[in-house]
Amino acid sequence: MDEYTVNELFKVKTSPNAHKIFKILDDRKNDYRHSFKKYTKSVQDYIVKNRQPDHERKTRIDVWKLLRKTIEPFFGEGSYLAMGGSTLTNLATKGADLDLCFAIRCEDGSYTEEGVNNFVLSKIHRILEQKPFITGLRHICARVPIVTVELAFPYMDVKVDINCNCVAGIFNTHLLAHLSRLDNRFVQMNMILKKWAKVNHVVDPSVNNFVLSKIHRILEQKPFITGLRHICARVPIVTVELAFPYMDVKVDINCNCVAGIFNTHLLSHLSRRKFNSYTVSLMIIHFLQCGVYPPILPNLFKLFPKHFDGTGNVEDLDYAMELDLPRWVGRGMGDLWGRSGVEKMETFFGEWGIKNSLDVREFKEFVRRKKTFCPTLICSSFLPGREIPKNERTIGELIYGFFDYYTRFNYDEWGISIKDGKIFDRNILPDTEREYMFFIEEAYDGMTVPKNLKRQSNLMEIVGEFKQARLSILKDICENYPPPIDETEDYRDEFEEENNNKILKRNNNEINNLADNW
Repeated sequence: MDEYTVNELFKVKTSPNAHKIFKILDDRKNDYRHSFKKYTKSVQDYIVKNRQPDHERKTRIDVWKLLRKTIEPFFGEGSYLAMGGSTLTNLATKGADLDLCFAIRCEDGSYTEEGVNNFVLSKIHRILEQKPFITGLRHICARVPIVTVELAFPYMDVKVDINCNCVAGIFNTHLLAHLSRLDNRFVQMNMILKKWAKVNHVVDPSVNNFVLSKIHRILEQKPFITGLRHICARVPIVTVELAFPYMDVKVDINCNCVAGIFNTHLLSHLSRRKFNSYTVSLMIIHFLQCGVYPPILPNLFKLFPKHFDGTGNVEDLDYAMELDLPRWVGRGMGDLWGRSGVEKMETFFGEWGIKNSLDVREFKEFVRRKKTFCPTLICSSFLPGREIPKNERTIGELIYGFFDYYTRFNYDEWGISIKDGKIFDRNILPDTEREYMFFIEEAYDGMTVPKNLKRQSNLMEIVGEFKQARLSILKDICENYPPPIDETEDYRDEFEEENNNKILKRNNNEINNLADNW
């Protein structure tokens, strides 16, 4: 099956530089087989140790149900407290917060935010402050207003953020939840790369939270401070309560409103060069659709538009539905259960007394009898004539590939469309969108996600981090003797490249002059 046909089935388009990414690894795989396995195992061990345990997920679902039961009756029909974030997407790590969105339709049927969210959140605050199971409550009127909630035993460890009508986040959660079930490598890459991005200051909140953590440590030693809390919300803050005579003064400190404590201009400069964690998730989706061949993830927008177009009611989103994916999608579907599809099939076969060596008719009869069997497990190996090459890249190879892909990515000329599953020419964008250094489409509003990234120098810093990570992985795999990397196609700052060309031209002229004189 040729590349065009495969891409049509997945509803994606492979990027021009996708076929070059893994060549340097493939050429040396046999020489460093042990190192490859060791690196992949270290990644998998990190996932096992840090992913959200089942009991934490259950606790967060219980909290969501409790708050739904408490809040929704005060608003009546048309309102719904939706769960979002990593708890539903299967991308959560230990101790993850619980993100909730209170969705309430306006008279025109839309989920309007402006002029509605603060009013609704104020009412939610008044409702919850009367409840005995609530121990802490805060209405934060930030760019994205939220109510933060702390609960009594047995939910003390659950931090809750409630926003109003930010429904794009719920539709995104729905999309990520289904993608995470299609291939476990998507989950693994999210956990690893988000951690890497925070450690290397590529994701924005790490800067804010680092500074606020330091402020928290400074203030907690002071005798005039009676209460102190660091809230790691969308807009991280430190809330401060003071002793007499300032008991009635409530103080919120965030990274952009702390004049007199530290230099806000410096902080805003740092903030402008960052991604957020959702940007990283979208970059992973694009890479697994268009940056590798064969593709690993299909384009659910194109395959199932009625489920993922973002126009329905948030309360009607079905997270448990079995997507009737084409039967050519084989590898990774079993990761929905945390093990390979073949192993899961063997379990079912054993239960039904069917041997593994099935013919097509016997397999279809098995599926007909086993009504609850997930269609996505129908592997191409059982369907003659529909086989496609399966992408068997390990998680270690894919993480290397991610860094290499975005080191070579042409940010000046290319934009990424998640909805269309492809890259496109940035020249078609309106002038208002061209100021952003990196255009990666937010699937439900069509705008770029890293809106703060407007300086070329800041983009170059991030690309530099990708480049360094690529080299570090090669060193790990190749036992500190990495092969030379062809950097001729790496992304470069046009201004820097122009200067380098001028210097080279000047040097050549000087050499020519010396030769003429000689």
